[in-house]
Amino acid sequence: MNEIKSGYKTTEFWLTLVSTLVSAAVALGLLPTAEGEQLNSGLAAIVTGVFMVVPVALYIWGRVRIKTAASAIEPAIE
Repeated sequence: MNEIKSGYKTTEFWLTLVSTLVSAAVALGLLPTAEGEQLNSGLAAIVTGVFMVVPVALYIWGRVRIKTAASAIEPAIE
């Protein structure tokens, strides 16, 4: 039977972490971009915020689906 990995051992976790860190670095101005002036505008800040939140939300949603599916498969212990 397939063993469920801890969250930090999954590819989804590491991809989400990297994308969130890169997005945060851009939002904080730590990483220069070709359109640096545009990132200072309000719209660019909102878009960057969305790119920071969406990967985390997708990661959490994916983990919940996996854990729910796994718990449905395991026999109930009585």
